[in-house]
Amino acid sequence: MKTNAVKLLISFFLIVSYGACQSKTLLETTPDDKHPSEAYIRQDISDMGDAGGDVGAELLRYYQNIASMAEWYAVHPQIVADYREQISKPISDDLDLGTGEHRMNTVIEKLLDMKFEAPDGRSLSFFDLEPRLRQSFLSEMPRMEARFVAEKVHRLGNKNSADAFRLQLEKANKAFDDVFHSAALRSSEEEDPYWKIREAMEQTDESPTPRMSSVAPQSITAAAFWTLALALTEVAVVFDKQPSIDPEILFGRIKWGIEKGRLLIALPGNGMFGNKSVIRYTGSETWDFGHVAVFSKTKNEIDEDIARLKSEGEKPFENLQITIGTDLEKDMKNENFKEDWANLHPFVHVGQIFDVKYKFWSRGIFRWGWKRVQTDVDNDVIYNQALESIGTYYCNPIQVLFAKYAAPKRLICSSAAWWYAKKGAKVNIGDWWKPTIFPGGVYYSDRVRIIW
Repeated sequence: MKTNAVKLLISFFLIVSYGACQSKTLLETTPDDKHPSEAYIRQDISDMGDAGGDVGAELLRYYQNIASMAEWYAVHPQIVADYREQISKPISDDLDLGTGEHRMNTVIEKLLDMKFEAPDGRSLSFFDLEPRLRQSFLSEMPRMEARFVAEKVHRLGNKNSADAFRLQLEKANKAFDDVFHSAALRSSEEEDPYWKIREAMEQTDESPTPRMSSVAPQSITAAAFWTLALALTEVAVVFDKQPSIDPEILFGRIKWGIEKGRLLIALPGNGMFGNKSVIRYTGSETWDFGHVAVFSKTKNEIDEDIARLKSEGEKPFENLQITIGTDLEKDMKNENFKEDWANLHPFVHVGQIFDVKYKFWSRGIFRWGWKRVQTDVDNDVIYNQALESIGTYYCNPIQVLFAKYAAPKRLICSSAAWWYAKKGAKVNIGDWWKPTIFPGGVYYSDRVRIIW
């Protein structure tokens, strides 16, 4: 995404969610003697110093709440069946996604995408698990997932981002508790709690997401646009110029992690301003709201491009194209590394999408549990999806807030990565609760590992 005056309006809508480099690596997390307890996770994060705090405890609570939702859906199969029927219906108007009967339940979506291996080796989905196995898994899953995400807090290494992430988790957890354990919900056993929980989360969010039906694009005047933008977004103002970096230096930092199909990720201010959705640099009158793109070339192909450009008498890093991404002005395209990255995002991360299979293990009668087996996706699949998307229109301002609904007809940079993974690799890198995904959501995803 570029940061200039043309993007001033759209930038207000971009709310950053807060939510080992070889391909095909296998990572197993086995919950036996070494499985992290709540105290262990909390201590593990505390050992990170200022970047830690109590993030680990809130993360564990967050995933325990997900486990509660998962069990609720498991004992209410008709709700899941009805949802599956709804999402099978075609959508006629991509400007009105999220209204009517077709609404994306992001928790069910994530549950449907989970993969399991039974004790006898059979491949199962979450809703195939028999009660004993399901309940044993849900008792262990929160610790496995919280540990993985907590490590990303440490990688950023600054207290502001850790505190902001913890605060968001606290708000989400409180909203969940207020609804899920309420007397009103207990009195209505068959009512899906998802929608009320999500609404409660949006009401406690400093940058609430409006209901799609209440902000139909056709009805928004220019004045209303600005009013909505200011109401939705918190902006960090920095009295300086937006930082940049020499493209050759930036390339040198990330080169070793580059692989066609991997992700290049930038957070606004590299997360230094916490959950501020947009950073305004008054010194340069630019706006930073992060970015995500897919590497379109291998290291060898990039080296060949550099050699060719040099032989043609050009400065290679002025014209180097190594990613596919999108912005408001040019839609999905092959990006210029200097213009779209070095001039705007000096701090970047290389991400690898992976799939997870949860395997049941046992050693005798009294030693058993689940392990989280993590395998990188075929990056060629991600690249091919990105290649096919070139020319796809950027989301309109309202669709930005519901970007998962709009894909693949319209995309923003981070929803593009979500769609490539979901469509091409059958992996859901999205947040458990949000109807959209922004660069922070890609970074903190429990299905993206950060290589650099």
